[in-house]
Amino acid sequence: MRRGWVACRSTGMSGGRFDACSAVGAAIVVCLLAVPVGVATEPAALDRELSAISRQLKPHKPVPEVTVKRLAELSRTATAECRGHLLRWVLDQTADTSEVWQRVSFEGASL
Repeated sequence: MRRGWVACRSTGMSGGRFDACSAVGAAIVVCLLAVPVGVATEPAALDRELSAISRQLKPHKPVPEVTVKRLAELSRTATAECRGHLLRWVLDQTADTSEVWQRVSFEGASL
């Protein structure tokens, strides 16, 4: 059995055409990537996310690169209120947040 047929069978497409299957798959991926992550828009969800990140940080140690990227993503999708909450959270951390200040935008934060 060809690889394309297996991929199409697993998605429930009939006909076994890899081209049609990959076109539909590409359209789905594009739609999913176009939808912003909704975590930062809800204060309760943001609190849970920041609480989990806080547990991973070590005092006086730099914030890991992956965490800086996640904080930048949260800031990008956040409302002004959530961005203000994120700003207060960064100020309260004992870890070395110098990289966070360089990479995360707090523009328009509502304090």
